[in-house]
Amino acid sequence: MMNRNTKALATKARLLLQRLHHTSHEVFNQAKPFQNIDILRSDPALQGSLEYAEKNGSKIDWKHLDAYSVKTGGAKLMDAADLAEKNRPVLRQFDNYGRRIDVAEYHQAYHDLMSHGIGHGTCGYGFKVNTPGSQMMRASLIYMQNQLEPGHCCPLVMTAAGIPVLQRVASASPWLQSFVDKIFAFQYDPTNAPIEQKRGVTLGMSMTEKQGGSDVRANTTVATPIETGKTGIGAAYSLVGHKDKLADRANASSEVEYHDAWGMMIGEEGKGVKTIIEMVQATRLDCTLGSAGGARRALQVALNHAASRKAFGKTLIEQPLMQNVLTDLAVEAEAATWTAMRMAMAFDATYNNHPGLVQCSSAEEAQELFRIGVTVSKYQVTKRLPQFTYECMEQMGGNGFVEDFPMAKLFRHSPLNAIWEGSGNVIALDLLRGLKAVPLLLREIHLAKGMDRDLDRFVVALEKTLWSMTQPGANALSDENQRRARNVSDRLALAMQASILLRMGDPITAQAYIGSRIRRDEDAGINYAL
Repeated sequence: MMNRNTKALATKARLLLQRLHHTSHEVFNQAKPFQNIDILRSDPALQGSLEYAEKNGSKIDWKHLDAYSVKTGGAKLMDAADLAEKNRPVLRQFDNYGRRIDVAEYHQAYHDLMSHGIGHGTCGYGFKVNTPGSQMMRASLIYMQNQLEPGHCCPLVMTAAGIPVLQRVASASPWLQSFVDKIFAFQYDPTNAPIEQKRGVTLGMSMTEKQGGSDVRANTTVATPIETGKTGIGAAYSLVGHKDKLADRANASSEVEYHDAWGMMIGEEGKGVKTIIEMVQATRLDCTLGSAGGARRALQVALNHAASRKAFGKTLIEQPLMQNVLTDLAVEAEAATWTAMRMAMAFDATYNNHPGLVQCSSAEEAQELFRIGVTVSKYQVTKRLPQFTYECMEQMGGNGFVEDFPMAKLFRHSPLNAIWEGSGNVIALDLLRGLKAVPLLLREIHLAKGMDRDLDRFVVALEKTLWSMTQPGANALSDENQRRARNVSDRLALAMQASILLRMGDPITAQAYIGSRIRRDEDAGINYAL
């Protein structure tokens, strides 16, 4: 039995515990975490683009997408995404006994995200399943995966971009074929082991060096044949040089130096730039998809906050000014998603040889449309994301600038896709180099001719500018053309997005887009407002 002293001590202990767990105030008027959502079915632009593709001959595996969508939007993976972003990889140079190991150790949450993405086909689905629509499927998967956490998507994107190149040359070497086989195993293997012992692999790309950056012809890395007389595709080489690297948080990153590193040639000798540019075109598509996914996630977080937060007697979403800004953000997010998925259609039409999906007469024509279209769309969608995400952050007031709120992660990553695979000026110059293909993009824009007079007038003025830049004998990269390159890129992007929305999207969204960006109504704000 307890004596008096014991009872008194127990009472004091109980009171102390109550004080320790006492909060100074009740937390209210705050939104709940935006989790346990069906990403696909809550996104009208994503769902609409897939339905459009299906009506035009694409095979869409809705069962696969639905299962993936629900799991991706679930609390478990959303929480893992936060953990992966907050817990950066750690470099362990030595083991416990002093042996050199040079291993990057990741948080388990990172491995969970990678396993989820690879297992569901964010890398290989569009290439292992070669039917019309398979690339649309893969595009949808990586678009949704980016809404978890963008950093881990880097190796997923590079792996997907490398598959077509490896498929073409796999027959030259069993070692190259093994890469393709292990990618198509759809298994993530995080072990630090030789490739031959791994169940699955991911790929990386080495392109820029610090002295040249985007000017890859300034690279100094040298490849020397290991065996005299054995050169070309499938031959082994020794590499000496270095690779510069732009970093994110969840994914390990550093500059790399090559000291007699072993490599195998996978493209025509002397035309390495041509080989890697093919991969860059694919990664530019994924940059566009990733930024569109990022915009969608930022918008949903802002809407979730506005629907829950009250100020001046009403929820934020009931306030007219807030409604105006959020609606304009929703318009831009839909335009970004439709544009990214339209370019995915062009890639699908090229890879799976059904050009009718993008109103082309051949796969070669669809490829040209993709090349010029993805250049313009990457420029527009990725460049708009930082301002877009900041505006969503601002709708949350001071909460938006708190590290533990979701906007911190979204805003931190928002500039990256605009810099990767060609920053704004590089993309604009690429557009000038591809001016001969612009008529294909104008034909795509003209598919909406007659649907809106303001867009028609806008396109006529744009064509006059383009005509002056492409007269017979004109130098596409003249000083004057370079000064106008970003203006033309902007105008082409606006016209392309307006045309896509008119033809495929929601009519009300299309008119709001044209009124605020093409016609520029007097009430339209420069910094988001219709």
